[in-house]
Formats: sequence, C-alpha cells, structure tokens
Amino acid sequence: MKLGNFTDSGALVVADTFDSEVIHKSNFSTDDLQRMSRQLEEQQRTLQDQARQIDTLQRQLEEQRRALDDLKRSR
Repeated sequence: MKLGNFTDSGALVVADTFDSEVIHKSNFSTDDLQRMSRQLEEQQRTLQDQARQIDTLQRQLEEQRRALDDLKRSR
C-alpha cells in the first residue's frame, strides 16, 4: 500500500491504494471522506504509539544485553 503525503496532523493528501481512476471516479460524500480521514488519523496515532513502544523495547533489550555482557565479563 502506498500512501501519499501524510502530515503530522494525519491529514491524508493522496491514498493510492486502488487504481487512481477508481478513486477519482468514485463519488464519496463529504461524510464518507471525513470518516475515512478520522480512521486514518486514528491508525496513524496507533502506528506512532506502536513505533514508540518498539523503540522503548529496543532500548531495554540493548540495556539488558549490555548488563548480561558485563555480568559475563565479571565472572
């Protein structure tokens, strides 16, 4: 899936998930587009939260590896 410009606010400029002609010929209502926009913003927030959690876990793992290496060296 290819997404176009995604700002920090989560506003979606282009979503190229289908053939572009299908998107441009589709007759989405304003409510549909606003609902999709809110869903995409929520998904973006979820992904950002997950990325932060992954970073935290990676740092913790690296700290544990260093502690284990230190313990092995001290024996």
